[in-house]
Amino acid sequence: MLSVQQLTTILHATLQKLWKTPSFLGSIFIKPNFIQEDYKIYAALMQDIDQPYIWSTKHSRGFYSIQNGQKNIYVKIRKIDNNFLKTYNAPNSGRLPINRDTPSLVISEHYRSYLNLKTNDVSTLTIKPIGWIKYLGPARYVPDPFLKMSIYLGLLSLLLGIVSIVLGIISLS
Repeated sequence: MLSVQQLTTILHATLQKLWKTPSFLGSIFIKPNFIQEDYKIYAALMQDIDQPYIWSTKHSRGFYSIQNGQKNIYVKIRKIDNNFLKTYNAPNSGRLPINRDTPSLVISEHYRSYLNLKTNDVSTLTIKPIGWIKYLGPARYVPDPFLKMSIYLGLLSLLLGIVSIVLGIISLS
């Protein structure tokens, strides 16, 4: 019979392995397409500076991995639509207007600092969709500490629930 410490070690090693592998069940859940190209970088709107997403002219809504050299983040991307352009490109806003035909990203300072990006620069980035197991990745980069804390508490609760089920099954045998 395994001790609690041995079970904890096995569970921890399994979760670490799942976290580092591209997909839990193989490449079925990974969308292999990715785009590496030059993106114009813009500053986020005031209401978006602490939100856990960025805006893109090129990508549809979903979770993506964004890589700049060795730096990598997981983040939710929202599509830039006409309403967003109307607000961002408003006259007398003091911002450079976004051209819909140019690959562009509107990113808050929080995410720009992770990727070492500067506003109004053009940067070559690799952007690719992430598999479902990596959906937990964006929790590490969320700018709102309360949201980050609630995500980690939820993961801790899930882990403790799994441990309690395993211990309950062991005690019955």
